[in-house]
Amino acid sequence: MDTIIDLSTLSTLDDVLKAYDFLCNEEKSTESEMNELLSDDQSLEASMAGLRKDMPNMSLIESDAKQLSSLIRFTSSLADSVSYKVRRLDSAKTRVTQCLQRIEDILDLKFCTDGIQKALSAEDYEQAAAHIHRFLSMDESILRKSAEEDVTYTSEKGSSMDEAFDRLHDAESRLKAIVMKRFDEAVSDDDVASVERFFKIFPLLNQHSEGLKKFSNYLCTKVNEKSIGNKNNTNHSSATHSDKLTQLYECIAKTVDIHQPLIETYYGPGRLTTVIDVLQKECDRLSKRIIDDFKVKKNLSQIVTLVTKSLKPSSSYQTVTKVDPRDLDQLLSEMIVLNHRSETYLRFVSKRTKSDIEIAFPEKSDKIEDQNERTERLNQIDSIIRNCELSHSIHEMNGIYVLMEEYFIRESTLKAIQLDCVETSGALTSSMLDDVFFIIKKCIKRALSSGSVDVVCAMINHSVSLLESSFCEAMNERLRYGYPSTATISGAAAALDLSQAYNALQAGRYLQTASDLEKAKTLFLSSLNNLDTACDYVKTLKTSISDDVKKATVLQKQQSDKLESCLSDLVALSGRFKSITTSGLGQLCSSVLKPRIKTWVDAFISSNHILNEEDLSSYESTDGLRPFMQTFIISIDALIKSFKESLSQNNSDTLLSLFSTELTQRLGDGVVKCSYNKLGGFQFDRELRAIINYLTRATTWSIRDKFSRLKHIAIILNLDTIDEMNEYLNPNSSPSGSVGTDMLSAWRMTPNEVKQALKLRQDFSPLDIKKLKL
Repeated sequence: MDTIIDLSTLSTLDDVLKAYDFLCNEEKSTESEMNELLSDDQSLEASMAGLRKDMPNMSLIESDAKQLSSLIRFTSSLADSVSYKVRRLDSAKTRVTQCLQRIEDILDLKFCTDGIQKALSAEDYEQAAAHIHRFLSMDESILRKSAEEDVTYTSEKGSSMDEAFDRLHDAESRLKAIVMKRFDEAVSDDDVASVERFFKIFPLLNQHSEGLKKFSNYLCTKVNEKSIGNKNNTNHSSATHSDKLTQLYECIAKTVDIHQPLIETYYGPGRLTTVIDVLQKECDRLSKRIIDDFKVKKNLSQIVTLVTKSLKPSSSYQTVTKVDPRDLDQLLSEMIVLNHRSETYLRFVSKRTKSDIEIAFPEKSDKIEDQNERTERLNQIDSIIRNCELSHSIHEMNGIYVLMEEYFIRESTLKAIQLDCVETSGALTSSMLDDVFFIIKKCIKRALSSGSVDVVCAMINHSVSLLESSFCEAMNERLRYGYPSTATISGAAAALDLSQAYNALQAGRYLQTASDLEKAKTLFLSSLNNLDTACDYVKTLKTSISDDVKKATVLQKQQSDKLESCLSDLVALSGRFKSITTSGLGQLCSSVLKPRIKTWVDAFISSNHILNEEDLSSYESTDGLRPFMQTFIISIDALIKSFKESLSQNNSDTLLSLFSTELTQRLGDGVVKCSYNKLGGFQFDRELRAIINYLTRATTWSIRDKFSRLKHIAIILNLDTIDEMNEYLNPNSSPSGSVGTDMLSAWRMTPNEVKQALKLRQDFSPLDIKKLKL
């Protein structure tokens, strides 16, 4: 037992009883463990018997283990001995290999020493360079050390070795001087074969950089000669500058194409960057001369000054001499050609050089040195292109181009707005719409030719700003006074709000003749159509720009995001156009349609709606419509047909939608001012259906939802009894049950509104209506 009970703590009878119970439980658990152990007696007996039976074999296992251990120790010592001998053999082999290599180097040294003089005497510079190359590939310090370690022949061999090295170093210096001199003579004599001959010798003398620089300078002289020749052989017409620049770029590109295999073969891949660096400096010098001449011949600085002054908001038309946009059109095209061809050339240089670097230092190489060298070379070529004089000139020209193109697009657009007219009697839009978007599309397409996403984005932004200001302002100006109508100026002005009435009076004040009124109407309607059609033009323009940019250039993610942002601003113009269009259509509805709605609603309110059978029979001759209703539909039909011929489909549908909204609102207010009987409610339902059917046929949009509340009022007015209200709203409920709120929500009416509609029935008891549970 691990538990010990302290007898001194047993002071009460309860403590004694608890200790007694605890000891009894301990006794039972102990007996249980003993019985469990004794129950395994037979298995323990069997295990002991098995051990006693296997005891004789244990001694054999021990002896076998000792024997195995001895064998392993022997094998281990034998392996150590063999390994030691192998290491000695490997060391001996290495030393023999080194010895053979040194012997071979010494023999080659002697061969080079003897052959270099013969090659130089015979002017066989390629063979002499091969001897020098073999000599330079030897480890001179190891050969000298080998000679010093040979004690027997120290004095004789050491002196001969030093003499050989001195002769070879002297021959190396002489050959380098000869190659340098002969290469310069070949360049001065324009001996292409000799230039290439001595160019191939430089890498054999470990003069890669010197050879590439001298050869690159030679290529620059050839490019310069061709450029000067082209200048002397071409006239100074307007197209000469772009031709000269193109010939310069083609000359450099052809030079790279022809000589890159030669450079890769004798100097190895990854060396083209050195040549491009030198060629680009010559290209910068020659292209700057061409571009500067272009600026002078085209008087670009004076034009930029005039354009800048004209674009300033403070400049007035009288004080600033404006440049004719037609004179800028050809100049802008020439500038964009210069920029485009320069961008194309720089992309060629970048692509060709980076391909050469990829060959020398593959991206998938496991060597960290190759990866670092690759990154450094790529950064180097990017720096060369980014910081070259040509790139700076292109950026400057792009800035000038964007400024002049902004002026061109603004002035051309303002001119198109000033010369706006409706070309044919059946035309829905005016000439301004096509002219403005033609100009914008032309300018953006021209900007796309530059190959610069920044230029394209700048022109898109200018186009968006122009459409938001000049185009929208012109449309707003034409829509500001509303639709001129004689009815609007006279009796209908009372139906408008104060601002609309004032505008209507102003329009009538300045439009005195019928011809002026018709022109104003045509201008108003064509402006609405211009705005509606402009939405489609904007979407088409956006799609066209996106497709052309994807075909023309390979966009980086940052450039793509910038372009998408500009295009989203362009598409957002549709919302602005639709807002102005809706406002103009609202004015049209107010000036032309609202007065007729008011007249009809007034006639409806003043009519008697307590009808009998004879009244209904008298209306059969007019298709079940009362005279004022028939007159209203005929007059509205004539107006809608005239507007359908003068408005685009979207504008026509929107106008009918506004008319329907106004009609339901006015009619809804008028219906509750009248009293009805059963036949009066039936007549109202019949006339309402006639209006809905007519408007549904007149538009491509669904307008039935606008009349939902009026249709439900018509149903209420057409009931036989009040109890039928429950059947309409809740077919499953009992007559005394309450009406479902979901059905009322579908009717878009509150319980109070339903009861107010029931009260319009003269023959319904107010007490029964009050008892109705909704």
